Amino acid sequence: MDDGELIKLIEAYIEFEESPPGSDKRERLFWTFEKFDELNSDNPDLCWKGLLEIAKRIPSEKIEGVMAAGILEDFIESNGSKFIDLIETEAGANDNLKKLLGGVYECSTPEIWERVMKVRGEEW
Repeated sequence: MDDGELIKLIEAYIEFEESPPGSDKRERLFWTFEKFDELNSDNPDLCWKGLLEIAKRIPSEKIEGVMAAGILEDFIESNGSKFIDLIETEAGANDNLKKLLGGVYECSTPEIWERVMKVRGEEW
């Protein structure tokens, strides 16, 4: 997946999450959630890149909630041990990511979760 395809995925994912539950549009765009789940497993570096780009573009509080308790939480659960240093560094420089981390439920190992709690914003 090149950068152009990743941007299209991100834009479609945001549309998916902004679509009303049960709508035809949401059903048509469900593949975006599945694609992030696939990237989480098969290409975590690209998934991380996509998560950071979504964090930059957060268009609404609704997206914040579903992203924090969805694809970001899943990412930390699956890849926290590999990415915790990057998560800590990025949260220190990226207020949007820091805020999103405040909406992630406890996940990963106790050690990783403790480190996430130290860098995340206020719990919400």
